[in-house]
Amino acid sequence: MKTPMLLLAASMLLSACKDYQIALQPDLRENAQLMTVKGRQGNMINQKVSFGEFHTDRVKRGWTVRYNIPFIVRFEGAQEKLSFTQLDGAGNQAVVSAIGKFRSTEMNVLGSWFNVPLNYKHYFAGTIYLPHRERSYDFVVYNPESNFFLLPTKGHVQSGDLRIDVSGVTKLQDQKVLNIDNLGFEYFKGSQAVGAAQIFNNGKVWLRHGLDADERLVLAALSTALMIRNNELSERMSATNP
Repeated sequence: MKTPMLLLAASMLLSACKDYQIALQPDLRENAQLMTVKGRQGNMINQKVSFGEFHTDRVKRGWTVRYNIPFIVRFEGAQEKLSFTQLDGAGNQAVVSAIGKFRSTEMNVLGSWFNVPLNYKHYFAGTIYLPHRERSYDFVVYNPESNFFLLPTKGHVQSGDLRIDVSGVTKLQDQKVLNIDNLGFEYFKGSQAVGAAQIFNNGKVWLRHGLDADERLVLAALSTALMIRNNELSERMSATNP
C-alpha cells in the first residue's frame, strides 16, 4: 500500500535535481541516443513537444479524426483523450490517438481488442498511424501509475507480427530510493531493450542505435503519449513546486 510521506519525499527529491535519470538496462544506456524533452511542462493549451529530431504539432486534449481508424470508433466514450501528430526529421508523420479513464461498458471491448487481462484498475491505450505506410500500431499499458509486485506495469505496441513490450521503471540510476511510482517506461523487442521514456520533470527519451526509421517514429510517438498523459506523479510534483 502507498505511504503518503514516502511518495511526497520521492516527489520532492525528483523535483530538486534535474539530473536524475531512470535506471535502464546497461546495454541500452550504452547503445542509445539520449534526447532531452522540451514542451512537456508549461502551457497545456498550445502544447508542442520536441526531442532530438522529433516534434509534434499542437497536442489536443480530445480527438480530431483525420483517418478511418477502427480504434477510435470503439472508444469514443473514454474520459481522457489525447491526439497529436508526431513528426521525424525527414517529415514522416505518426498520427496518435490515445485514451485513458475508460467507461465500465468499454472494458470488455478493451480486453478483446488488445487481448489483455482486465483485473487491473487503470489502462492507457491508443493507436499510432503512419500515413506514409498506411499502417496502424495499437498500444496498451496496464497499471501505468504504479508498479506493484502482484500487479506489475506491463504493456505492448503491436502491428502485424511486430511486437514491442513495455515495462514500467521505478528506480533511479545510481540511487536506492524506495519507490513504487513509475518514473518511466522501457521498451523491449524480445529480450533486447530498444528504447525508454522518462516521465518526470522535463522528460527524456532513449532510442537504440540501429532501429529503422518507422520503429524510431513509433517509439517516439509512444514516448510522447506516455509523457503528456495525466498522471499522479506529475500532479504531486506540481503540488510540491507551486
